[in-house]
Amino acid sequence: MAPGGANPSPILEVSRLYLILGNSIAAISAVEALRKVDPNGSITIVAKEGEPAYSPVLTPYYIAGELPRERLYLRKKSFYREHKVELICNDGAAKVFTDRKEVLLESGVLLKYDRLLIATGGRPRPAAFPGAALKGVFVLRSLLDAANIRNYALGKRDAVILGGGPISMRSAWALRKLDIRISLVISSNRLLSRLVDEEVSLRLEEALLRDGGYRIYKNCDLLAARGKEKVESVELNNGESIPAQLIVVGKGVIANKELVEGTEIATANGILTDERMETNSPGVFAAGDVTQAYDRVRKKNMVNAIWPAAFAQGKVAGLNMAGASATFTGTVPMNVIEVGGVSLATIGVRTDKTVSMRAGNALKKIYLGENKITGAVFLDDLRGIGLLHTLIRNEVPLDRLPSPQRLLENIEYCRLLRIFSRKAG
Repeated sequence: MAPGGANPSPILEVSRLYLILGNSIAAISAVEALRKVDPNGSITIVAKEGEPAYSPVLTPYYIAGELPRERLYLRKKSFYREHKVELICNDGAAKVFTDRKEVLLESGVLLKYDRLLIATGGRPRPAAFPGAALKGVFVLRSLLDAANIRNYALGKRDAVILGGGPISMRSAWALRKLDIRISLVISSNRLLSRLVDEEVSLRLEEALLRDGGYRIYKNCDLLAARGKEKVESVELNNGESIPAQLIVVGKGVIANKELVEGTEIATANGILTDERMETNSPGVFAAGDVTQAYDRVRKKNMVNAIWPAAFAQGKVAGLNMAGASATFTGTVPMNVIEVGGVSLATIGVRTDKTVSMRAGNALKKIYLGENKITGAVFLDDLRGIGLLHTLIRNEVPLDRLPSPQRLLENIEYCRLLRIFSRKAG
C-alpha cells in the first residue's frame, strides 16, 4: 500500500489509446483525471464545434451582454497542448464499433481506441410547428446558438419563448436584459412545473408580472409562426395572434446516444453506466448529459443534465479509464435560475411534507422524507443553499439536526454551528 493507505497508481507498460467523444466539462474533467494516472497515453478529443470547451450554463449571460465570449471558456486554449491532447474540431462521432474498438466520424475518418469515453451531451428538442423554418426561430444549447440569438435579437421588440422549464426561463431572462418584451407560452398550467410546487410557481409569476415586460400564456401551445421570410407574429391554439420577431424553443433535451445504436451498449433515456461510469461494454465509458447515471436522491439511474454531475462523472471515468479505481457516488439534482429579477435555487426532489419560511418576497422550503431532507427550494434569498445541498447529499438524519423549522431560521453556517455547539454541550 502507498502511504496513507491509498491505492498506488498503476504502472502502464503499454501506451493506451484514449478516445473522448465530446469537448464538454465531462471531457475536460476526464482528461485532467486521466493525466494524473497516465501521463503518456495518447488522448484524442473529437469536438463537434470549433470552440475550446465552454460552459453552456453561462450562455444566457453572453446573450444578455453581461459576460464577454472569452469568459465562457472553461480552460485556457493551451490546455490541450499542456495535457498532450489531439483535438479534432468540427467533426462528430457517427457510429461506435465495439467489436473492433473503432469509431466512425461524420467525416468518414475511422479512429481506434483502447478506452472510449462517450461525452456527446444532448441536443434541444427541435421546433415542430408550421413556420419553424422562418428566420428568427432558435434553440439555445451551444455557444453558436447563443451568438446567433444575440446578434439577431439586438434591436428587436418582441420575443416568444416556447416552454416553461429552466432553458426557457434562462432564455427569457437574457432577452429581457436586452429590453425585449417577452411572451412565455407554456403547455402546462404553471411555470417550472417539474421543478417547483404551485406556491413557488405563483411567486415566480408575480415577479415576472412586476417586471412589466412579460406576458404568460398558460395551458397554451404555439400553432404556427407567421411571416414571409422571417418571424413577424405567432398564432396560439387559444385563437390569439401575438407580435414576435424571434422565437426561442425550450422544450427539453434529448441525449445524443444514437451513435451506440446497434451495439451491445445498454441505453434508456441516456447511456446506462455503473458506479465506475463504465457501460456494459468493457472499456467504454460515458459521462455528462448523454449519461443515465446514479441519482443519489431518487436511488436509481437518471439523466441529470447539470454541470456538477458532468464534472464528477468525467473525473471518475477518466481515473478508471487509466486503470485507477474510482466510484461515482451519485448526483443530487440542482438548478439555479434568475427569473424576473429574483433568484431561484432547487435541490433534490419534492415530497408532500414541507417546512417553509417566508420573509418579504423571499421563500425557503425544505422537503422531508423518512428521517431525512430530500429537497429544498429557495427563492429570492439563496443564503444557506450550499448547506442544504450537503445535508441532502450526505443523507444526514433529521434526528441529528435542529428541528426543520429551526434549521430554516438559522440556515447560515455560523448560526447553525452555535446551535450544534450548544446541543453537543
